[in-house]
Amino acid sequence: MQRTPGTYTEINTQTQRTGLPSQNHTMVMVVSDPAAPAAPTAIYDTASADALCGDNSNAGRMITAAVNVSQEVRVNVVGK
Repeated sequence: MQRTPGTYTEINTQTQRTGLPSQNHTMVMVVSDPAAPAAPTAIYDTASADALCGDNSNAGRMITAAVNVSQEVRVNVVGK
């Protein structure tokens, strides 16, 4: 590409990538909690996992560990 004096060039700065690329991960956790659902169900935090799978559930502990690693992770839980 050669630069030519007097020629106007348009630069679109909106198409540049900034920062790290997003990582859209979905995780399915298979748990042995007695009240765990038979179909994959989305959970978002420890409270929703405990409400779905019972108090102090394995799913609650697992969602806490998953969110500590990546806050953007989408998690589903299903029973054995």
